[in-house]
Amino acid sequence: MRSGRRNYLRRVRLRSLPLLGLTLVAAVALPPGARGQDVGDGEGAASASDEGRVPAEAPAGRVAVMMLPTDGAASAIADALTELLVGAVVARGEGLLPIGKEEFQAQLGQGDAASAACLESPACLGRIAVQLGVVEVIAGTLARHDGPSGGPSWAFHLLRLDVRRGEARGQVFREVEGGVEALLDAIEEAFPELYARRVAPGRLVLRAGVLGARMLLDGVELGRFEGAPLRRETVEPGVHQLEVRAAGHVRYRREIVVEEGATLMLDALLEPSAGPAISPLVYTAGAAALAMFAGAAVLGAASQASPSGALSMRETVEGFYPAREAEALGANLLVGGGVLGVVLGLSGWLVPMLVPDPEGTAR
Repeated sequence: MRSGRRNYLRRVRLRSLPLLGLTLVAAVALPPGARGQDVGDGEGAASASDEGRVPAEAPAGRVAVMMLPTDGAASAIADALTELLVGAVVARGEGLLPIGKEEFQAQLGQGDAASAACLESPACLGRIAVQLGVVEVIAGTLARHDGPSGGPSWAFHLLRLDVRRGEARGQVFREVEGGVEALLDAIEEAFPELYARRVAPGRLVLRAGVLGARMLLDGVELGRFEGAPLRRETVEPGVHQLEVRAAGHVRYRREIVVEEGATLMLDALLEPSAGPAISPLVYTAGAAALAMFAGAAVLGAASQASPSGALSMRETVEGFYPAREAEALGANLLVGGGVLGVVLGLSGWLVPMLVPDPEGTAR
């Protein structure tokens, strides 16, 4: 399907510039009466040849398509680009019947400047919608400049307007360096962006029962609750992690779902914490202190042993007493380590009581 559309656009592009040239020649060579006669004859011939045919299915609506130049240098190519845009609309196969700039401007009774002004006026668009049955407008503006290298440089803006709602449904801006072929490539690539689905962001309104509570969304701080609801106007739709922290309260954690274009209002109810959480340091240091005191008791008792009568004087002096001295030293070291463990355990217990966590306690 996409390759078929792209081939169709290529054929439109190849016809656009020659068609523009023939149109300009015909406009100069034929008088108004002759041009009107040709159109009338064509319509009559078409009517005659269409006799007996089954009527085609009525279009789903009409879409006005036009490319408006912003300067004289771009006016010649603008009409050809309008043909390209018309072909792109038809290639989408949505049943919309495109009308060109001429019919649009005929209702205004003015030229390009009035058309550009009408696109910015809801009242004008409404009148055109009623008179022409237009449900959508695809309009572009084109400007030509001299590029840095001396070659042509183009800037264009495409806008897709929903006439009934008076809102833009898509727009794209591009700057292009190069000739007409580069410009056509850029417009062809940019056109589908007019129909890209836009995801409307959600909104978030948060309250908390504790003044000064910090509110975080996906780990990023949104602000502090100071009494007025905290608002976030643009939140990507989907699942998020909300966290609210306040001193003396259990941290509020919740998984929330923000829907596209919707507003989620939430009151974070913070529960007062029962007391400071006991640090793991208390248990670790306490267990180490008990083990050290037990070891010190064993070594201390062993260091107080007396030599037996079976030992000679030399064995007693050179072996027995040094071993007891080593056991006494080990007992003293273990006692010191046990005291240090007691100090660390008390610190882990007292500090949370004396210095509460400003972020609240986790649960």
